[in-house]
Amino acid sequence: MWRQSNIKRTIDRRFVRSLVWIGSLVVSIALTQCQAPLTVDERLGLLVSTDLTCTLPCWNGIVPGTTTENEFRRLSEALPQERIGSLKRNDFGLGGVQYVWRDQFASFLADLSIAQGVVSYIRLRPEEPISLNETFKALGQPGVYTAYLSRGERFEVILNLIYQTRGTIIAYTVPEQEVKLTSCHFALTGVETVDQILLIEPGPAEEIIQNHLLRFHGLTLEPQVWRGSDKLELDDCEGTSP
Repeated sequence: MWRQSNIKRTIDRRFVRSLVWIGSLVVSIALTQCQAPLTVDERLGLLVSTDLTCTLPCWNGIVPGTTTENEFRRLSEALPQERIGSLKRNDFGLGGVQYVWRDQFASFLADLSIAQGVVSYIRLRPEEPISLNETFKALGQPGVYTAYLSRGERFEVILNLIYQTRGTIIAYTVPEQEVKLTSCHFALTGVETVDQILLIEPGPAEEIIQNHLLRFHGLTLEPQVWRGSDKLELDDCEGTSP
């Protein structure tokens, strides 16, 4: 009789613990679903960290030019699933490796390149719009930039803002009709949206351009001093029509 009573109490305790666990899970899911989306300031704030141990171009402890692939894998395993979900590894041979994932929390599609066993860059593509003005608010004004006119299926201005000491490139693609293009000169309004944010090893602007910015149709891009979004000039624009 005593044994049966003891077993019953054990079963009751397990049942109560199960109910508590299920209740906690339901509350957790409800809170996650009800959480308001992050604002642009909050999303950029995740990049421009006040933590002195991980400032740009560091992303969650991963530093381009320093972090090895093994270190990246260890760090990624420690991150919440919502920050590095659906992580995939692509092997391109000759030591070239790419990791792709989705940062659901900050609304970025992300990829990372490994060259010679070390992270060479981290690329973040916003899923929700981030404007030029919002970028300036978070990062300040860039030191230099490159800009050229793409003549593919449609004419577009390709603009790269280079924060060389912070190892960050902000890239924009703007349809030609949306910029005030006069010969080699053009201006932006500030509402243009970010195509991608590239986190790289800091260095001289010329070296950054050489290593990370593609040369388009043989163009040799040169860094130009940033003087404001209304005082921009195209690279290699001789013969560009207004």
